[in-house]
Amino acid sequence: MITLDDKQLKDFEKSLSTFTDALPFATRHTVNQMAFKAREFGQQNLRNKMTLRNKWTERSVMVNMTRQLNIRKQESATGSTEDYLATQEFGGVEVAGGKHGVAIPTSTASGEGDSARPRKKAVRAANQMRRIRLSGRVKARSRGQRNFLAVRQAVDSGRKFVFLDLQKHSGIYKVIGGKRKPKVRLMHDMSRKSVRIPATPWLEPAVKKVEKIAPGLYFSALKHQLKRQGLL
Repeated sequence: MITLDDKQLKDFEKSLSTFTDALPFATRHTVNQMAFKAREFGQQNLRNKMTLRNKWTERSVMVNMTRQLNIRKQESATGSTEDYLATQEFGGVEVAGGKHGVAIPTSTASGEGDSARPRKKAVRAANQMRRIRLSGRVKARSRGQRNFLAVRQAVDSGRKFVFLDLQKHSGIYKVIGGKRKPKVRLMHDMSRKSVRIPATPWLEPAVKKVEKIAPGLYFSALKHQLKRQGLL
């Protein structure tokens, strides 16, 4: 823990400013350290506020360091390469691109069971949308008949996934069981045309936390340069 006051900080700056080649190194190091600290705190917030199903989300948070020695041009940045983390930060709305609703994976698709809420695990590979192949379309006079024939066709063809237009939950279902008593389990709920994603800020709180420790980071950087110059 470093204890400092403004006068001590200004004295360090004044002492070091006589070495024009040294002060920019101190400010550059401070700016970069602030970015790395924001990354560290941001990753902590992701772990604490969200259910992470892999390490990629954390690894996507990166730092763009400054290499400038012109103090006025020094700036570093922290953020994620993934658009979905921007959506988490500010919130948003996901709108279905086709005639059906947004595909929302269920806990059944992740192997957690029908009643697990919220889903905490990743969707199993075999149940991912990009791997699903649906049975062909069927002609029917009513919605109920179309759903019945779709399940029957899935059983006969060996393709286990069907789109069922049910009154409560339309979506992608998996057909299980044999030909005599087939059952269906909802894998991807497509009953809503749009889904509102609430804001879950993870980067802004990290930046605010860094703002509080920034003077200490700057103090340490100045002190390091003063020692290198033999002034301390």
